[in-house]
Amino acid sequence: MRLLCAIGGMYAGGSERQLLQLLESLDRARYQPELYLIASGGELFERIPSDVPVHVFEERCPAPRAWLPGGAFRARVRDLA
Repeated sequence: MRLLCAIGGMYAGGSERQLLQLLESLDRARYQPELYLIASGGELFERIPSDVPVHVFEERCPAPRAWLPGGAFRARVRDLA
């Protein structure tokens, strides 16, 4: 089963640590985890297991010249879709 995990970035917060623990402990025979981040980097970024594909929004979608209200959210929804 493919599993997509999404979070803003891999900073040193509690949610990020729990997500990292989940990615490290999932049974690879049953699950194929992938990680979607808004921004790359953060204190925990280097600890992401090497077998987990990482998709980074800011690398996939260059920032437009000007954002309209809600534009960043709509861009992320389009990219995820």
